[in-house]
Amino acid sequence: CLKNRSRHFRDDFKKGAEMKSETKSDVDNVALDDVSMLHPEQVDVDKHEKIFDYSCGISRSKLIQTIKILRINKLDAKTQESGLGYMQKVAKLLSCADALIDMGLSKVVVDALRTHPSNADISTISCSLITVLTHIEHVKNAEKSAIVLMRFGAGQAIMKSMKQNMETEEVQYHGLLALYNLTYNSERRRTALRNAEGSNAELATLIVEIMKNHSSKAVQIECCAAISNFQLQDIEQNKKNFIECQAVETVADAISEHGKSEDLVLIACEALNIMYES
Repeated sequence: CLKNRSRHFRDDFKKGAEMKSETKSDVDNVALDDVSMLHPEQVDVDKHEKIFDYSCGISRSKLIQTIKILRINKLDAKTQESGLGYMQKVAKLLSCADALIDMGLSKVVVDALRTHPSNADISTISCSLITVLTHIEHVKNAEKSAIVLMRFGAGQAIMKSMKQNMETEEVQYHGLLALYNLTYNSERRRTALRNAEGSNAELATLIVEIMKNHSSKAVQIECCAAISNFQLQDIEQNKKNFIECQAVETVADAISEHGKSEDLVLIACEALNIMYES
């Protein structure tokens, strides 16, 4: 269940792929260096930020220039948000995430989260970008990308932003997606994330708190996936942590509220099954 689910093409990526056939063909048939790669209307850049105005097209040099600008940690939040939002659209639309990783985007995204942890818009965009940079549909080596991001401190940065934006559903949703991809199929990275959070119990408490604060189906599904994911190592201790923070009751409430959702029921039952395994 978890393995197949993590490899599906996420709904939040589909918008970037759903282009007119002739437009997609044009994009597929040009090199990253082509200055006329995209039409202006395909990337909705903030008109007030001239620094990110690519109305004449996109080139490799322009992407590199943007990443260099974003490396300046003292940039104001508005400029960071505009630049990261632009990178997000490029990564999804052109499937050029590997090239952006090579240009140094991974560290830029983590630094943005660290610099503006309480900014909900930057946190949402950054977490969404991390999900793209660790997804098999977007990068050739998602495992390697996840390792690099974790070394930069992506896990800690995401957790901090989620705590500081607990009331913002988009931050929680995209944060959970990013954490799932970062730790998928890796005991070492799951352990690193739990250690960064302070303890297994604190991580369990955070996930359950998110479920209690946000009842939407999308967030509930990602929380159930996280409960299953983080119980796959040190099973007995993690089962105890989740049970003690009322994860069983919270997951049961999610099933009761969204019982008509096959996706939610499936992943919720998986979480409950792991908690009740002997």
